[in-house]
Amino acid sequence: MSTFSERTVKQRQPIIAATVLSGTILLSALLLCSCNSAQTDERTPFHALGEVGADQVASLLAGKGKIVVVAWDNKSFGSQSLDAQLDAFRDEAKKTGLNIVATEFMTPDSPAMLGLNTLSPQQYFDVIYRHSDVDGIVSFIGLPALQDDEIARLPGRLPKCAVIGVQREQKLKNLFEHNALQMAILLRANPSMSGSPKSTREWFDRYYQIVNSASELP
Repeated sequence: MSTFSERTVKQRQPIIAATVLSGTILLSALLLCSCNSAQTDERTPFHALGEVGADQVASLLAGKGKIVVVAWDNKSFGSQSLDAQLDAFRDEAKKTGLNIVATEFMTPDSPAMLGLNTLSPQQYFDVIYRHSDVDGIVSFIGLPALQDDEIARLPGRLPKCAVIGVQREQKLKNLFEHNALQMAILLRANPSMSGSPKSTREWFDRYYQIVNSASELP
């Protein structure tokens, strides 16, 4: 899966944490700016991302189906926000009737992937071929911007795919156009800091945006 040794991952951990988790770091900073008391739960937006993300995937799959979740291996990162997202997603998925049959925990496939915060093309193909029989693949990591020769390698039957919580800089248009992606949840470019969210959906709408093939995409 990963070509990094355990020692290499540990050596690069500070760089990885500051790079692949840059979206969560940014969100944490924005959240701190919006706090006006010590009672604010800093994990609330991340729980909202996981919960609403599961609801959106359930809607995409008509409320049922087998799915695979793809996420960074948090043993390398130690991020509470990643745990919060996944825990909330799993809890809500159970309520909606989705069946999580596997979770793929990944480490960056090469140093180049650190700055991109995305799966490498090879990791992406490994996942979709290894789980070709599922109904959906849900990635909390970005997907690679596939080139034409890589698009040609896509299998005839693709599970429906969603990415959750990725930064707007990720190039998704090509994936939507070739039906390799059906839904994405992106960090908002300019989240509003006015008011105080009182519900899960309000927390979600403050920081995130749902897009599909009909949306204006980066």
